[in-house]
Amino acid sequence: MANDSTMQDVSKLTLREAYSLAVNDKESYKIMGFSRVRKYQLQQNLRNGKWPKEATMREHLLKSGWAKLQDEFWEKPAQVQVEG
Repeated sequence: MANDSTMQDVSKLTLREAYSLAVNDKESYKIMGFSRVRKYQLQQNLRNGKWPKEATMREHLLKSGWAKLQDEFWEKPAQVQVEG
């Protein structure tokens, strides 16, 4: 059994972190309706930085039993200026 310092805190994950864990989980990908071939393709895409649309990732996570604990927060970058 791993100690608490080596275990990842899965209670506070970003959308991408949660999706990556779900795709790599032994059972979640089946619940999401993916074949083993599709799971492998998704894993390769994630390694190459190719992510599904956010809505698709949320849908898959909800389908496999994940729960969103908190809405995402967004902040406008300081260098972006509104033209007008």
